[in-house]
Amino acid sequence: VIGMHFMNPPPVMKLLEIVRGAQTSEDAFVTIKGLAH
Repeated sequence: VIGMHFMNPPPVMKLLEIVRGAQTSEDAFVTIKGLAH
């Protein structure tokens, strides 16, 4: 499980919070970080 939270307003604030679940694999986390970058 991974949560993603965009700060408001997204076009102005280029900030994304990624919240990792207790059982989230390292591979899933790295994949999401790559998509967010």
